[in-house]
Amino acid sequence: MCRIWEKPKAPELSIDDISKVFSGRDFLKSLRVVDITGGEPFLRADLAEIVRYFAVEFPRASILITTNAYSTELTERLGRGILDACPADRLEFSISVDGDEQVHDRLRGRAGSFKSALESVRILKGLGARKLTFSTTLTPNNADQLPYIYALARKMGCVFATARFAQNSFYYGQAENVRAWPDDRMERARRGIIELIRARREREGVSLGLLRDAYFMKEAVRFAEMPVRTRPCYSGTHSFFMDPRANVYPCVMLPRLLGNALEDDLESVWFSERAAEIRRFIAERRCACHTECETFSSMQRNIKDVMKIALGVFGT
Repeated sequence: MCRIWEKPKAPELSIDDISKVFSGRDFLKSLRVVDITGGEPFLRADLAEIVRYFAVEFPRASILITTNAYSTELTERLGRGILDACPADRLEFSISVDGDEQVHDRLRGRAGSFKSALESVRILKGLGARKLTFSTTLTPNNADQLPYIYALARKMGCVFATARFAQNSFYYGQAENVRAWPDDRMERARRGIIELIRARREREGVSLGLLRDAYFMKEAVRFAEMPVRTRPCYSGTHSFFMDPRANVYPCVMLPRLLGNALEDDLESVWFSERAAEIRRFIAERRCACHTECETFSSMQRNIKDVMKIALGVFGT
């Protein structure tokens, strides 16, 4: 889905660097979610140590690990330490599943990726993981796969709530497969989203979580067809993205650097005039994306709009 492996190799933050960046920052006391993503987090031999640091230092935060789950050996070797490092009710594993075996392996470019992902789910559940979700990136090449993935998630005892459309990101590299959606593929994706929402409604009833997810996916279709932001975004205010070298951005989509948290101290970066300028840029809607990390948080401040649009999905 990305070309991050083409980036020049450079030293990543050590656990000592992470401690230096995050320790003693008063403005982080209300931190609620830490998403350890990549690349592939399970390539870090000290992943359990990183999880333990955030679990101890930020006891009110939940910790999410986003993984392609390709290496069952790494899943088993590191999974036990990760689950020992953080209470299972605060820890979530998001597993990439982008279709059935044939589709998933083709998109991932590796035979066996699908089987490895499912086996990793079994390993993590066996180690005591309670929260496992399937994460899907929609492209024209897997537009019709949502009903299958939802059924598979239920069968595996996992959660499948939403699907995100692939988008270009300065950090992850340009992705050729997101440039154009043929009309027939977009219609398949739209039908799959409606089918997914209706299946969840039949099973769960109408909940705030379902309304949120329905809103997100309906807006994802609109954005894929017309990439213009129509509602406020609070990236750089309620969240930030930090790369492996401590460069701080408002999100993974906007290439506007707030500063470097090792060179200048995270608190100084966060309250700088440069950060304030970038927040004004975002507030003026001079950028546009529709990604989970940014949209879900911003939706909490626009809950009436979310419910109004989402309820309309059930009538389609």
